[in-house]
Amino acid sequence: MEFQLLIHTVGSIISAIFSFGLAVFTYFNNPKKTANIMLSLTTAAAGVFYISHAVGINIADPLASRSVFMWNLSIIFISVFSAHTVLAVIGIQHKRKIILGAIYAVSLILLVFYITHPDAFLAPSEPKLFFPNYYEAGDSYHWVMRVIYNFLIPTYFLIEMLLAYRKADFILRNRLKYFFLAMLLGYSTGFLPVLPIFNVFVINPNWGLFFVFFFAIPFVYAVVNYELLDIRLVAKKAFVYGLIVAGVSAVIAFLNLGSSFMENAYPNLPAWILSVAVAIVASGIGTFVWKKMRETDILKYEFITIVTHKFRTPLTRIKWAAESISERDCSTERLQHNVENIREAAFRLSELTNTLIGLTDSETAFSYTLRRIDLSGLLRELARRMEKKILEKNVTVDMQAGDGCFISADVRRLRPIVGVILENAVIYTPSGGKIAIAVQKRGREVELKVSDTGIGIKKEDVPRIFTKFFRADEARKVDTEGFGIGLYIAKEVIRRHGGKISVFSEGLDKGSVFTVTLPAA
Repeated sequence: MEFQLLIHTVGSIISAIFSFGLAVFTYFNNPKKTANIMLSLTTAAAGVFYISHAVGINIADPLASRSVFMWNLSIIFISVFSAHTVLAVIGIQHKRKIILGAIYAVSLILLVFYITHPDAFLAPSEPKLFFPNYYEAGDSYHWVMRVIYNFLIPTYFLIEMLLAYRKADFILRNRLKYFFLAMLLGYSTGFLPVLPIFNVFVINPNWGLFFVFFFAIPFVYAVVNYELLDIRLVAKKAFVYGLIVAGVSAVIAFLNLGSSFMENAYPNLPAWILSVAVAIVASGIGTFVWKKMRETDILKYEFITIVTHKFRTPLTRIKWAAESISERDCSTERLQHNVENIREAAFRLSELTNTLIGLTDSETAFSYTLRRIDLSGLLRELARRMEKKILEKNVTVDMQAGDGCFISADVRRLRPIVGVILENAVIYTPSGGKIAIAVQKRGREVELKVSDTGIGIKKEDVPRIFTKFFRADEARKVDTEGFGIGLYIAKEVIRRHGGKISVFSEGLDKGSVFTVTLPAA
């Protein structure tokens, strides 16, 4: 078997397995949602295509090859189910039920017609490029399928997406962005194997094997990412690790194929050299994945240790105060002091609990109630609340809050996030330091920038500053009470508002600049 054909065959089989895997994952993510059902059918149809394709190109008999290629009629339903998925996500499937019904009716009629008249869809297969047999378009009505399902239906749901994007909230807009990306990359690569059907040999059709990765993955991610309401974070992790395993498997498979090819092409080359090379590469990939998983476990262990310590402190204060109150000779002044201790400890426990709830909410796409708020006014309110801390720390705060800086946000979730950013600036800026807060409207966005002359951030720590449980060594020395999740929650909440957060620092003791951008209302 020619090496190019071998790559194409194995790549098609891997793509088929991956497609069926995505179908199962998407369906069981939320089997009651129409979008999940339709998307799982889309990827399953892609899996049917890849299987029939892998078998058909390797059959020498033209008629037998054509019979297997007839299963490629699943292409019809890749397009139809994709359109249904998009309409379900946008929330207009019921409004477009007549159009959807017409699409399904035409598809079923055309399917029956092609099955009963196979020559209209495909002629007997012919050898092309490195394929023993490849598709040959039918003489009469093959073009009908291409026009409807490769052009008209994709154009229709592209128009629906564009119309919905103009009125969508930030969550739907993020979804639609992934759909746009899927269409651009998916159809660009998926159309490459079609060209040889019409005897156009411009680009190697092997590049078309990336269709399922470029088309299906953005679709699945967009649907699943905001459907994590009823399942644990482990589902998301399982999806990520599944992609890693699939990638590793693909790499090892191609290494083995390369090894076989080298043995055939260079019979004098010692076999052990190839085996050792494959083993080294596989071991390197395995080590990398293991280190990443181990790093996550270490961070979780540190987090549990911190939480245990933090809960123990206020609980101990409550216990001591309660024991003191129970003593008979407890004076009124001492009683008031103990009650105040209990009140402060209870408040601290409430804060700790709210922080942990915030961590959970940021990972489960908890519902947001958006309304138009003035970001400048929110900043002034938070700055007033922090006046005591600012005076105690002896830092100078310069605030430049422009007018008309309105955003659409859930103030319950955004207020503590902005508070974390401001509080961090105060905590990590030494006495006599300066903090500059600026908010202004920039086109369709509102930008918040918080600069300080504090401890700064190491260059190597900057990429990790928004990761869960991470705290720089210098931050631990200044503030031993941190969880290492405040900025992680900030990133997630801001992302779900359709915004971005970034940080810049020239290094230790050179301060830092946190920048938040949010869509203007």
